[in-house]
Amino acid sequence: ELSPLTDAETQCISELEQMMTRLCPLAQDIDKSKVEVVEPSELSTLPATHKLRNRYTAIQSQRKSSDAKLNKQQPQHEDEDDDAYRFSRKLPPFDYVDYFVSQMTQHRHVDIQLSARQQQGWNFLIEKTNCMKRVLFSIAELDNVLTQLSTIYSANQTQCQRIHHKCQNLVEEQKELEMEAQRLRTMVQYFSDYHPLRTRVHATAAAADTLNVVLSTEYHQVVTRINECIAFFAQHKELKESVQYLQNYQLLRGKCMHSIRQCIHDRLQKAEHDSRSSVVTATATTTTGAQSDESQQPQQSQPQLVVVSILEYRAAALRLRPLLRLIESEAHHSSEFAALLNEIQRMVLQARQSQLKQCVHTTIDEYSSTRDTPNLIR
Repeated sequence: ELSPLTDAETQCISELEQMMTRLCPLAQDIDKSKVEVVEPSELSTLPATHKLRNRYTAIQSQRKSSDAKLNKQQPQHEDEDDDAYRFSRKLPPFDYVDYFVSQMTQHRHVDIQLSARQQQGWNFLIEKTNCMKRVLFSIAELDNVLTQLSTIYSANQTQCQRIHHKCQNLVEEQKELEMEAQRLRTMVQYFSDYHPLRTRVHATAAAADTLNVVLSTEYHQVVTRINECIAFFAQHKELKESVQYLQNYQLLRGKCMHSIRQCIHDRLQKAEHDSRSSVVTATATTTTGAQSDESQQPQQSQPQLVVVSILEYRAAALRLRPLLRLIESEAHHSSEFAALLNEIQRMVLQARQSQLKQCVHTTIDEYSSTRDTPNLIR
């Protein structure tokens, strides 16, 4: 198969074809022996040793020899019929394009004689060509390796996505299990807190200084936790032994309420007793030191009694304020603590009523013993 022709070779072939088409077969009535075959002008540009020029000379020589052989084989006839027959013979057509193509093909297959410098350049080009072939082969191998790596990467990426999806599911499941475990721990804590709370409540009841224990922050936390446990078991009666624990916690709450009630009652009693003792002491001192001025005695006894009573109850209220806050906060969620709050209010009102009743009676006795009846009624 021929290699592709260059543009210059193609143009040269076209020009030769145009020039050669003018050498068409002559008419039959023309004496071909008198026709002179002119050498193509294109051959004049070629070197004297060029193969095309040699080929053209060989063709002309072959043609002349063939004509001479024909002339020897046929006798010379002078008549017109023989001449007409001789001139009417047609030579085989000559295809200049096929001839040129065949010559170019033969020329390409002939070994080229190069000089030393040209041979050096040719060897350099051959070496670089081989080097480029090796580079292309390496690139092809690397491309195959990259294709394999891309396939492996795609498979790994798909597997990683599946593993990531499984990990996400496991993390979500772990979170759900942690929430469930926390919920179970919270539920179990309501059961396990009973014995420590029971021990603390019984220790408070058996303590010598019950007032200070009941007023402590730790005891307030115990009461709050007992109420939380009671609310939990009241809402989850489906749990095993929830009814039993609910009753136990209600008993503990009853004991706590009894301790709180007793503590407040004792503190009010103490305030009432201290106020009476202070009033009695103040009244005795006033009566002994002011016998010379009887007009001022009734004016000093009544203010002293009221002021001392107010101070004692204010001191009791200040001491009992944290406990009352606890009762008020629990009264919003527990009817038992609401009833306890009402009972404490009645206790305070009764203590205040008793104290005021004593003050009124003391005042009336003072006025009745020191003043006349009209002034007392007025």
